[in-house]
Amino acid sequence: MSVFTRMDKNKREETLRRLHDHFTNRDVGFLMPLLATLHRDNNGCRGPKKRFYSASRKYSCADENVINEILGKQK
Repeated sequence: MSVFTRMDKNKREETLRRLHDHFTNRDVGFLMPLLATLHRDNNGCRGPKKRFYSASRKYSCADENVINEILGKQK
């Protein structure tokens, strides 16, 4: 997650789409990162506290929209 949170927004979106497609095309589940703990020296985007990632639009990562878009394509 530390590597993921240090990516820029476009790279995080691309990574989520690629990983989701990779695993679901092989009938393997993929859990979207909604919340996660981070190393104390992460220095990437974050959630409500420095040591937590959050996909919520309320915080600096703001990956919620792309996750909703990806999951909205599921049937």
